[in-house]
Amino acid sequence: GSEAVLPEPCTPSDFAAKDIDVVLFGATGFTGSLAAEYLARAHADGLSWAIAGRNATELEGLKTWLGFAEGAGPTVLVADLQDQDSLRAMTRRARTIVTYAGPYENSGENLIQASVDTCTHYADLTGEPPWRARVFDRFHAAAKQRGVAIVCSIGLDSLPADVTAASAAQALAADTFGPPSDVTVLFSELLAMTSAGTRASGRESAAEGGMVMNADTAYALAPELPHELRVWDGLHAGYDANFSVVEVPYPMVFIDGPVVRRSLSLMFPEAAVRFSEEISMPALQEMMRWAGQYSSGGVMPSNPPPEARKNGRMTVNAVAARGGPHATQKRVRLTCSGDPGYSGTSRWSSAFAVALARDGPRSAGFLTPSLAFGPDALLKMLTSIDGGSLCSVSRA
Repeated sequence: GSEAVLPEPCTPSDFAAKDIDVVLFGATGFTGSLAAEYLARAHADGLSWAIAGRNATELEGLKTWLGFAEGAGPTVLVADLQDQDSLRAMTRRARTIVTYAGPYENSGENLIQASVDTCTHYADLTGEPPWRARVFDRFHAAAKQRGVAIVCSIGLDSLPADVTAASAAQALAADTFGPPSDVTVLFSELLAMTSAGTRASGRESAAEGGMVMNADTAYALAPELPHELRVWDGLHAGYDANFSVVEVPYPMVFIDGPVVRRSLSLMFPEAAVRFSEEISMPALQEMMRWAGQYSSGGVMPSNPPPEARKNGRMTVNAVAARGGPHATQKRVRLTCSGDPGYSGTSRWSSAFAVALARDGPRSAGFLTPSLAFGPDALLKMLTSIDGGSLCSVSRA
């Protein structure tokens, strides 16, 4: 509760004492192993990193699979979410930890507690809104006081929507005539599949009421914003004149919406900004057709096959608009190749963790993907992955 005594701030020597830049926790899982593969390939430049989880044999097997000889490559750390001492022994050494071990509902808070205790920046891929809201309530104040960043949802949930929305809003406000009145995100292309792990997390979250959308859940991560500035008018479908397309609510709006509203509320603390997130009907139909070709008898494979990961694609568009005497709008479009849920997410999240370790976050506490570095710095990071071949950005 609010009466809790806040811990002492972390000192420069607390951060300096660490010997590992990035720990990938849950590295032997599907997305975790893709992230490890990316770091092994892209960051042979003096990055000190580790793969971690509860099974030493599987971790050593992953290291062999990555092609590392005995004594080379990432450190192997064994830790269990049920064992706080093992978690602290791991986080104490790490500048940043990124966890792929979902559903996060299952003891994920223990890792955040260890991270805050030992001055370690934390990131995850959670798509579980009730759990994420609990994390905010429980850890934001302490993490802020400690100087530690907690950044949830840095994968397909909710990084693309957050970074494009925040970047468009920031570009619009740069003319000094005020914040946007409306920000809309539209997925115009989304060739993506889900894995068994993602589906398990989704069931867990839905059972907790994670798919409930109302004024309270919409602003669950923005409690600082006064009630009179909160804009919630339900979900809409129909013709969107911004994009000249028929749209429906984006299926994961209940995951992305609270994150984007936190970003906008901290960027414009005195403004009422309406946010909506949609997918175009053609994109939704194409996604279902595309994913259908990889299912057999209506059953999805437990993990997306390599061909699907390679052939996936995402285009997300954000428009920030302002009415009145200084009416204007700004647009940002982010296009990424490969299945954004796996090919994209594994690389975005690894690169994000490396940046947190090397550059540090802009502020502390419960952040959003775009507020950890600033939206334009995050877009620049995305477009530098794999020599710029993964993602591109355009503005209007």
